[in-house]
Amino acid sequence: MASESAYLKRKLVIWCVITLLVFATRFYLAFAWLDLVFVLCVIWTGLLFLGYCFFALKNLDK
Repeated sequence: MASESAYLKRKLVIWCVITLLVFATRFYLAFAWLDLVFVLCVIWTGLLFLGYCFFALKNLDK
């Protein structure tokens, strides 16, 4: 169970870094598809965060 939590946390951190890199790159490269990639990264990172929070709250009682 602890390894699953560590896996989710690592995945969340990696996607946060990817999202921040895409965010920073948007200002230097003005491509329309890069804005779409940024939006998709933000949505995916938000879903991962909600999943991690749900997992943490579910295992809070244990």
